[in-house]
Amino acid sequence: MRQENKAAPPEQSTPLAVLTGNRAGIVESADDAWTKLTGFPVHQTLHKPITHFLDHAGIDLEVVDLVGQNFREGRPSSVEFPFETATGKKLRIHLTVESLRDGLGEVSAFRATAHAVHPPVEDSLPSRLRRVPSGSPRRPRTRVRGNDRIDLLELASRVSMSWKSRRGASLMMDSALDPELPALQSDAQRLEALLEHLLDSANAATHNACGCITILSGRTRKNRSHRSKAHPIAVRPANLAHRSYTFLEVHDTAPHLSRDAIARIQNGSPGKCPREIALDSASSIAEEIGLALHFDSTAGCGTQALLLFPN
Repeated sequence: MRQENKAAPPEQSTPLAVLTGNRAGIVESADDAWTKLTGFPVHQTLHKPITHFLDHAGIDLEVVDLVGQNFREGRPSSVEFPFETATGKKLRIHLTVESLRDGLGEVSAFRATAHAVHPPVEDSLPSRLRRVPSGSPRRPRTRVRGNDRIDLLELASRVSMSWKSRRGASLMMDSALDPELPALQSDAQRLEALLEHLLDSANAATHNACGCITILSGRTRKNRSHRSKAHPIAVRPANLAHRSYTFLEVHDTAPHLSRDAIARIQNGSPGKCPREIALDSASSIAEEIGLALHFDSTAGCGTQALLLFPN
């Protein structure tokens, strides 16, 4: 009987390393692939917090905090960063941290997986949280160059009060608007329409029940997460890594949007829900006038729309 020689499967150049640990974030198990990938011996990995590895990699502290916060609140995190092993080999590591729940649905442990990115991603950042878009991208729109000189405090106050009066909205409204911001240059008419769409979305989400909208403005810091004064959830749009911005934020207390809904809005294919349609309209205007609009919707924390104006 003739034997066929079968080629051995190629050795995996980027092994998937796995760590698991407890709710306190302490590593309780690590596989051999972890040592092959990072150069960290297993005995130097066990009984240490997962943040010890992130700190060693030189990741921005606010990103480390955000990974920990996401874990405690049951949300996954995905981070990419440059890393030099104990032998001097330079890699780019992709790390995903997932929360595991017990029989009562409580976060009780974590599972982290890591692998090397090939080819390395060219990126000027020391680290960043990556959002992987799904579906078709929003169609390009014609940019409109606005030359209106805008006082953001005046515009936000005027538009929100006019909107509330015309809509007869039952929502409570408050604000924390920075009076020291410099004047901006944009398209005033479209910017007013964008803000109204954000307010329409918050109003639709409450179904005319009691709720609150907070409008905020201020400045972001380069390569630092944005922490809202309305609810201190840290968010890190990719834009924040490269420069500082003046921001206008609309934060509501309505039930959070699903991840699928956020993805549909980001891809320009909203569902029939008035809330999604309003946010999609706001996103379209932001693209037209060359501004970045970031959404975050976290269970128990409402929905945040963060509009970024380059400084």
